[in-house]
Amino acid sequence: SLVTIISLLVGLYYQHANDYPDTVNLAQEMRTVNHGTKILVFHKTGCSDCQNIKKLVTKTIRQHPERHYIVMNYADPKTHNYFKQYNVTNVPTIMVSKKGKIVGSYSGLDRRNIIKLLSVESR
Repeated sequence: SLVTIISLLVGLYYQHANDYPDTVNLAQEMRTVNHGTKILVFHKTGCSDCQNIKKLVTKTIRQHPERHYIVMNYADPKTHNYFKQYNVTNVPTIMVSKKGKIVGSYSGLDRRNIIKLLSVESR
């Protein structure tokens, strides 16, 4: 029925709207990592810990368009070399890069640590 289709579409939209906002032009964005402050967010589809903090992360990112976030999902093979490059073995992981140097990193679920790293001002 039409109601079923509409509720399915609304469900898909809602699910997508609250998904991690993965960076689209990843290779291009990663070439800019040596300039200014970047906040790197590593996650993986199907990871329960990533699901637990997803709302917090996506909300914070949406509230701060002035900050430079680079969001990567291990489910996308194009991200694998960056996970290796930054030695990311656990997800979720958040790192702060200033002029190419990692100045802060956290893997886990502690909301204070997550907010602290996601809140670093981009300069």
